[in-house]
Amino acid sequence: MRFGKWRTDSSSPIPQSCCHRVQFAGGLGAQVLSMAALLSIESEGGGLVCADLTYFESAPRIARPGDNTSSTWPWALGAYGFPFEQVSRLGQHNCNNPRVLGDTPEKLALGITALQNPAIAQRFPRSDEEAIAAELGIEPTTLRDKFMAFHMRRGDYLNVSTRVLPDTLFLRAATCLAEISSTTIIFSDSKLSAGTRGKFEALLPELNVFDSDRLDPFLIHQAIRHASIFVGSNSQFSLVSGLLGNGVYLNPRNWFGREALDEIPNKLGDFNFVC
Repeated sequence: MRFGKWRTDSSSPIPQSCCHRVQFAGGLGAQVLSMAALLSIESEGGGLVCADLTYFESAPRIARPGDNTSSTWPWALGAYGFPFEQVSRLGQHNCNNPRVLGDTPEKLALGITALQNPAIAQRFPRSDEEAIAAELGIEPTTLRDKFMAFHMRRGDYLNVSTRVLPDTLFLRAATCLAEISSTTIIFSDSKLSAGTRGKFEALLPELNVFDSDRLDPFLIHQAIRHASIFVGSNSQFSLVSGLLGNGVYLNPRNWFGREALDEIPNKLGDFNFVC
């Protein structure tokens, strides 16, 4: 059996050296980056590639803000044609002294570079606008027209992140960009405060707000990818949504209390959305 270009038949001879073990953990964004890194190693002939999926042995649990725990996310790449059962077979290969790629800047950089390779990016296709709009309960024309999207990462992120971008940062970006796009969609996995929502509504007359942690992350990710302008948070989910989108992607230059990592790209070069 073959999965993509990988050998997944564990009965086949497996070399016992030059092995890369890519650890998968976290939500959709982290999983896409890990898969992109794996695909990159494989496509460049970097040797045997193994997938470590032990993270998914725990039952999924979505943490709520304030409970001081992090979420355990389910496997999310099946929607992209990477079934868990097939990917898990890559973890059955035994290697001597594998080079482990865990949750490190090295894997992040490799995944980012890989997603900028069209051959790898096309392994993560966009969904049809009408299907996304139907799921969100909005008019299909909203996603066909030029629209602006914001992703305000909240929810369980409030429990674990060392830096959560404040609402004022996104409001400042909205002030700068308000005249560029007539329609805006805001995604947040926590309810916006009445004050913040009112300020957005005053700036952006045609505004759709989806502020719940109950929405399917894959649906949000797919909707963002259709945006003409996307303003993201300092999260891997925002990052992969921006990298795989066809529009302008604006990321925060300050991710975690320091200057933006060199490998975090911005489709407007040095543009800082803190206007």
